[in-house]
Amino acid sequence: MYLLDTNHLSQLQRRGPAQEYLSARLEQVPSEQVATAIVCLEEEFRGWMSYLASLRSVEAHVQAYQRLQTLLENFNSLTVLPFDQTALDIFQELWLRRIRVSTMDLKIAAIALATDATLLTQNTGDFSRIAEHAPMLRFTDWTVMP
Repeated sequence: MYLLDTNHLSQLQRRGPAQEYLSARLEQVPSEQVATAIVCLEEEFRGWMSYLASLRSVEAHVQAYQRLQTLLENFNSLTVLPFDQTALDIFQELWLRRIRVSTMDLKIAAIALATDATLLTQNTGDFSRIAEHAPMLRFTDWTVMP
């Protein structure tokens, strides 16, 4: 199973080399083997709610809502893995180690570990710090050419 981090989800909505590399790699994987985490949905929605609140004109909302609709459709096409009791237990173990990364990254790592998924992320620095304490965490960046 491959777990898309928030930044990989965002790359899928953009144009450019990173999106092309990621899309090409994902095409080689059966769609049922690609998922994201409920925590990523939270991050995306928080960002969109903040962006929508910052818009100064009502007209700007039309395009913003269209992009938000696309985001919702993308999430509906993916399996969204839960932050369940197993992930919570792993998260708490990681959190007690006081790893200097965001709480959201710890939750995403916990979901990846709980589901034995390989995390696809551009944030390899933070997940490297987590992997120092949880060596079973697998992660890679599919937005760069191998």
